Amino acid sequence: MDFIHSMKFPFVIVLGISLFALAVAFWLINWVMAKDTGTDEMRKISDAIKAGAEAFLRRQNYTIVSLSSLLAVAIFVLYAFVRKPNEHDPAGPMVMAVCTTASFVAGALCSLVAGYIGMWVSIRTNIRTASAARTSLNDALRIALRGGAVSGLFVCALSLMGVGGLFVLLKTIGYPFEKIPFMIVGYAFGASFVALFAQLGGGIYTKAADVGADLVGRGRHPRGRPPQPRGHRGPRRRQRRRLRRPRRGPLRVHGRREHRRHDPRRRPHPLLRLEGRGLPLGRPRAGHRRVHHRRDGGPDRGA
Repeated sequence: MDFIHSMKFPFVIVLGISLFALAVAFWLINWVMAKDTGTDEMRKISDAIKAGAEAFLRRQNYTIVSLSSLLAVAIFVLYAFVRKPNEHDPAGPMVMAVCTTASFVAGALCSLVAGYIGMWVSIRTNIRTASAARTSLNDALRIALRGGAVSGLFVCALSLMGVGGLFVLLKTIGYPFEKIPFMIVGYAFGASFVALFAQLGGGIYTKAADVGADLVGRGRHPRGRPPQPRGHRGPRRRQRRRLRRPRRGPLRVHGRREHRRHDPRRRPHPLLRLEGRGLPLGRPRAGHRRVHHRRDGGPDRGA
C-alpha cells in the first residue's frame, strides 16, 4: 500500500492498462497465426510479398535508427551547451540534456517496435484473410480486423507505458510532478519522428510496388489485358449513334439546279422557305404550297 500511495494510484492504473493491452495484442497475434494459409499457389505469392516487405522494413528501420541517432546527439549538444538555462528549469543543463535525450530515444524505440510488430502481423494476415474468404466472408472480416487491431493496441500500450514509466522513474529519483513534463518532452518528439519517416517510406514503397506491378503486367500483355478464351466477347463498348441526315433532292435556285445535302447548322436561303414554315425547300408536305420566284425577285404564288 505504501508503494501505491507513493507512486500515485492513477499511474499504477495506467501501467496496468498498458500491460493488459499488450496481453490482448499477443493473444490476437496467436489467434491470427493459427489460421489456415491457403493453397500452395497462394503461399507462393504470399512468400514473395513477405520477402519484399521484410526487406523494405529492414532497410527503412536501418535508415530511421541512423537518423534518430544523429538527432539524439544534436539534442544532447543543444541542451547541454547551446540552450541558456532559466529559472523554470527543474535541473541543470547537463541533467536536462540527459533526460531529454533519453526520453527521445525511448519514444523512438517504442514507436519503432510498435510499427515493426504491426507490419509483421499485417504481412502474415493477408494470406490468412484471403484463405478464409474462400469459405466465409465473416471469418475473413474477423481475421482482417483482429490482425489490424494489433498495431493499434501496441501503439496505445507502448505510449502509455513509456510516458507512465518515465513519470514513475523521475518521481522515484525525487523530481516534483509539475516539473517532470519539462524533462520528458523528447518522448513525443522521438515517437513522432519515427512515425513520420515510417509513413513517408511506406507511401513511397506502396507507390513503387504499384508501378512495378503495372510494368510487369504491360510487359506480359502488351495490349493491356491478358488474352481471353475463345468465345469471350469482352467488355461492351458504347457505340455512338450516328445521326442520319436527310438527303435532299435537286434544288432550283434562280433557274439553276444545285445538289446540296441539308446541314442543320447552316441557315437556309431566305428565298427557299415554305410558306409559314422555317424549313428549307424540299419535297413539299401535304397541305403546303410551293413558292415560285420570278426572275425579277417578286414572289409568284402558284397552286
